[in-house]
Amino acid sequence: MLERPRREEVDTAAWMPSLTTDKQGKAYFTFLMPDSLTRWRITARGMNGDGLVGQGRAYLRSEKNLYMKWSMPTVYRVGDKPAAGLFIFSQQDNEPVALVTKFAGAEMRQTLTLHKGANYISLAQNIQQSGLLSAELQQNGQVQDSISTKLSFVDNNWPVEQQKMSCSAVARTR
Repeated sequence: MLERPRREEVDTAAWMPSLTTDKQGKAYFTFLMPDSLTRWRITARGMNGDGLVGQGRAYLRSEKNLYMKWSMPTVYRVGDKPAAGLFIFSQQDNEPVALVTKFAGAEMRQTLTLHKGANYISLAQNIQQSGLLSAELQQNGQVQDSISTKLSFVDNNWPVEQQKMSCSAVARTR
């Protein structure tokens, strides 16, 4: 199964128009990497005091050994009994992890052994109301990934616009 990694709608991770170089012509900077798991292009453009310009380009991959992605809808009707679940993607094989989920004040912990690739995990939460569902993936006591989503339950009486159509037919005989 091909799965697109988690992706934010961020196309520019950092913009530093006033960055300057030191006497050796090198510039240093730090920035907070967006949550998107993808390949980023770094482009540097510069101009010296004489007006000469230059450009350099490099690439950087943003990836995780372990990350999660929800595998469930977020809107339900009152009375639905959702089968909550998520995927954990692992670059490792047979590594133990702990999955801690929280919903409606209840915390659940599952100890898991993941195989390399996509692992579907059913969640034990009994979800019957709207609220924030969060999950945290831990390995060796360190948080590797965390995600959350708002779940909503809506009234069974969804407003639906109705249109009445009438058809008339005329029968002719010869």
